[in-house]
Order: sequence, then structure tokens, then C-alpha cells
Amino acid sequence: MVQRDTSFVVQKYIKHPALWEDYKFDFRIYVLITSVIDPMCIFLFNDGLVRLASEKYSSSAKENDAYVHLTNYSLNKKNENFDDNVHKLSLADVLSGTLT
Repeated sequence: MVQRDTSFVVQKYIKHPALWEDYKFDFRIYVLITSVIDPMCIFLFNDGLVRLASEKYSSSAKENDAYVHLTNYSLNKKNENFDDNVHKLSLADVLSGTLT
């Protein structure tokens, strides 16, 4: 039997996005599905990441302004306005409301 590593990224661009304090964001939620056949077995990690763009969103922002539209850490860390404590958060902290 040959074992293959398979992972998927599911995403869709949203024209009118939800914003977190005027920033576009993405949630990274980690799920492991070990079986889809009866019984289905799914493991959900108890935390994840919330990543924010490093510039505030505006519907009039240029489409090619990556710092407004993209949440990629590898890209945004190059922006002088990027702050690791502000733009890369724990999902547990965001959902618990402990962030101010």
C-alpha cells in the first residue's frame, strides 16, 4: 500500500469582505480527517491563527495593493507598518474577546 500526503487549501475571494478593525483577515483552522467512511473521524485542533493584512481595507483601494488585500505573513512582514503582535493573532484570543 502506498501512502500519499494530501492537503487542501479551501478559499474564495469575497468582494465585500468582513473586516477585523478595518483590516482584511483570514482564519487558519486546523482539521485532520482520518476517515470519511463510517465511522467518520475528524479532529479539530483547539487553536488556530488569525492573520490580518498590514494596511487597512478600503473599497477604493487599488486592486494591486497587496498589503491591503492579502494576509500572507511572508508578504506583509516586509511592510513597514507590519507588527507581529497586531497582524498575527491566536484564534483562541480573538474568539475569547481577550484582545483589546
